[in-house]
Amino acid sequence: GANNAAGARTNLGISNVVTAEGNSGIWHWRKYSNGYAEAWGSVTFTPSGMTNDNWRWLSTSHASTQSLPFTFKKVMTADVSYNNPAIFSIIGVANASGAYTSINATNIQYWCISAVAVATSADAYIYVCGTY
Repeated sequence: GANNAAGARTNLGISNVVTAEGNSGIWHWRKYSNGYAEAWGSVTFTPSGMTNDNWRWLSTSHASTQSLPFTFKKVMTADVSYNNPAIFSIIGVANASGAYTSINATNIQYWCISAVAVATSADAYIYVCGTY
């Protein structure tokens, strides 16, 4: 059982274990015994208004925001990738009051940019790692 697994981990020098795991909204997340956590999820969207002149698309009104499943005390990495190779992002994380900071982050915000016009829907794959 669990005691044998804990003993095996100790014997192998593995001390970092998953202490909690769950789903929340778009997210699947894990918290580890060393204080680190990770969350990942995906959303499908239609990038309406994206043309070849996409740098204009960086206004706040065009940002996509996802609430994180819990507050990250410090975000070490945040990434968004797409199933369409023509799209890439500028990414920011923010605290509850909307300030861009990697400390006490509650949201991830990303702006989509494309070298070509994109009219079809796309999938955004989001990953966040840090401490909790």
